[in-house]
Amino acid sequence: MMTGIAFILLFTLLTLIFPLRDRVEYSTVVLDDQGVVIHAFLTRDQQWRMKIVPGEISPLSEKTILAKEDKYAGLLITGFINPLMRGPASFLFRMRTR
Repeated sequence: MMTGIAFILLFTLLTLIFPLRDRVEYSTVVLDDQGVVIHAFLTRDQQWRMKIVPGEISPLSEKTILAKEDKYAGLLITGFINPLMRGPASFLFRMRTR
């Protein structure tokens, strides 16, 4: 038990000292003067990645995207939390909310 707690504290401390940088390439999006998308381009690896901020899409769209893209989004679908994904998810959340 103490070993697990020590590991979590060490991991958290190292994460705060040496944060990982988000190196995700986002798609280029061309907007008109009213903010409507005119055109979007694929990334170099031929993926659509459009950066959004919370509240830009509807809750239904968010649930749909999570259900399709995140195979560990069981909490939203079934109410089950995958214990193996709690650590990485909290780590990514902390990195992106800085």
